Amino acid sequence: ATMFADMQPAMVLPTSQPRARRSQVKALAATTKEGLKTTVLPKTGSGKALTRWESFKFHLRTLGLWRVCRNFLERSKVRRSQPVPQSLEVDNGAEHNVAILCLHECAVSHQKEIEMLSGARALNGDHIYTLASVNANAAVIKGVLKQGKPEQLTVLLPQTMEQQDPKLQRLLSTCAEAGASVVAGTTRISEDFEEAVEQCQRTMLKKIDQLIAFAPVDRSYTFVETAKEHGLKTTAFYIKDS
Repeated sequence: ATMFADMQPAMVLPTSQPRARRSQVKALAATTKEGLKTTVLPKTGSGKALTRWESFKFHLRTLGLWRVCRNFLERSKVRRSQPVPQSLEVDNGAEHNVAILCLHECAVSHQKEIEMLSGARALNGDHIYTLASVNANAAVIKGVLKQGKPEQLTVLLPQTMEQQDPKLQRLLSTCAEAGASVVAGTTRISEDFEEAVEQCQRTMLKKIDQLIAFAPVDRSYTFVETAKEHGLKTTAFYIKDS
C-alpha cells in the first residue's frame, strides 16, 4: 500500500562552510605536530630538556591551536542555542481549526498513519473536526483521545446516535464522557444519507480554516475542491491500496 500527497517541494536551505577557519586549524595543527616531531620528542627521548626558546615557540603553537578550537566550539554552541527564525517555523506555532477526513475506508496501515497525524495536530493545539465512521475517521478520533486532548475534538454525525454502528456508538460515548463534542444529526433512516453527509460537510466548512483529506487515488471528490474554493488551506493525501 502506498500513500502520497499534494504538496510543495521542500525548501533547501543554504549552508555556509567556514573554510578559512578550518584551514587555520589545519595549519596550526600541522605546525604543532611538526614541533612535536622535530623538537619535543627527540629531546625528551634522549633525556634532554627544551631550551627556553624552544619551550616558548612550542607554547605559542599549542596556545594558538587551543584558542582557535575554543572559539570554534563557542560559536557552535551559540548557533545551536539560537531560536529558529519565525520565517522558518511551520505556521509560527499558530493554532488552527482543522478537519481531518477520510473520504473512503482504507487499510489498517493507513489508519495508523491517520491516527498519528491527528494526535500530532491535537498536541500542536489545533481543534480537530471529523465525521463519524467505523474505521477510517475512527482513527482520527482515537489519535486525539490517545493524546489526552478530548476538548480539542468535535465529531459530526450525519444521523442520530441510535443509527450508528454499535462499535462506533461505544467510541462516541467514550468521546462524550471524556469531554469531546459529539454533534448528532437528525436524519432518520428513511431520509437520504448522502444528503445528510453533504450537510455535515457544509457545516464543517464554516468552522474550519484547514482541511486534511484522505481519498483513493482513482477518484475525485467535490468536497476537496469546494474547500479550495472557500479559500481553505487544503492538503489531500491520495491512497492506493496494492
